[in-house]
Parts: sequence; structure tokens; C-alpha cells
Amino acid sequence: MQTEQRYFGRSWNISLSHRMRRTVVVYSDSNSDNNATTGAGAPLTTYDLFFAQFASIEPDPARRDVLVRNFLRAAGLNPNEQATGGFISRAVTVTRSQNLSLALQGRRQTAVLSAFATSSRRVDTLSTAEDDLSQVYRLDQQGVSLSLSHRLTQTSSVGLFASLQRTPSSDGVQGNDLREITLSWSDRIGSRSTVSIEARHSQATGGNPYKENNVLARFNYSF
Repeated sequence: MQTEQRYFGRSWNISLSHRMRRTVVVYSDSNSDNNATTGAGAPLTTYDLFFAQFASIEPDPARRDVLVRNFLRAAGLNPNEQATGGFISRAVTVTRSQNLSLALQGRRQTAVLSAFATSSRRVDTLSTAEDDLSQVYRLDQQGVSLSLSHRLTQTSSVGLFASLQRTPSSDGVQGNDLREITLSWSDRIGSRSTVSIEARHSQATGGNPYKENNVLARFNYSF
């Protein structure tokens, strides 16, 4: 736990985790400034969760990194997958971010559940930059995501990813909801090569509605 008094008020960074044989739960709570052109919450990635869970199996960080990446590749899970907020920020902002993630590992199934809530406000009162926080005093976002994977054979697996991100209306500006669902299949066809097919549907409602459907095929070869 870290905390200090800053120019914008109190800042903190709290992280708690509980690891069992096949389960890990991680909670984090932070309040800090940010001048990057990014946005809201950033729950732990799938890689972060299993890296914590595999600590009892392999204490060496370098060897554990290889172990986790090989496990996620075999399970068909994206190591960088996360539920994340998104908005453009062109001035210094302060963001309160709360994240809760749970990872479960079975014999042939894995599941990762993540949720976040963020609240951001601009603290650069002299900036005339145009972004989402120039229209509202505070921008709140919440989101949840679920990843499921089932290993079909020693080399192939299927996966499901679903997420919901919500930005409530504020100061007369209409909010929006973003829903996404992805189905995937992957197989290792050689000692250094893998192939995968992914179908995704995204739909946004509210201030900026849209629908998107795509199918993506990948072939990876590692040297």
C-alpha cells in the first residue's frame, strides 16, 4: 500500500491478492494523476492473473513467464485480454480506479472474470484542450468481462470472450454502452507454429452507436 499527499489531494495505490491451488483473486484501488492520452480503468490482464497464480509452482520470474505464456497459448487465452475503459485525455487528469479480477484453472477449462470502475476529472484548469473531460466535469466508467476456454485436445482449444463497458450520461452529455463477444479456435500445428480463427461482434448504443462484425484468421510461426 502506498499513499501520499499531492497537489490534487490524497493519492494512493492499494493491491490485495489471495492465491489458492487453482484460483487467484486480485483487487486493486488507486487514485493518481495521469497526463497520457489514454483513459479509464485497466484491470489486470489474463497474463497478470496467471503469473500470480503460478508463483507457487515456479518462483523464478523468468521461468514463470515462459510457463504462463505456454499455458495461455495451450488454453487459447489472450494474455493481454482485459476489460478496459477508453476515452481521450489531452490534459492532466486524476483517476480513481478500482479493479477486481478472478482466475480459475481446471483440468481442461479456464475462466477469468474481471470488473472495473473508474472516475476521472481534469485538474489542469488552464488547459484549453478539447477532449471528453472538456465537456463534463467528471467521467465515470464501469465494465465487466468474462473469458472462458476449453481444451479440446493436447494442441487445440476453443474460447469465448464477452465484455460490457458502460459510460453513464453526465452534465447533459449522453453516455454509451459497448458490448463485445468473441468466439475463437486455435491449434498448434507444429513445434513452432499455431493457427487460429476468431469471430467477433461489437455493438455500441447511446451517444455514438455502431455495430461491427469481423472474422480474423492468424498463422503464427516463432523462430
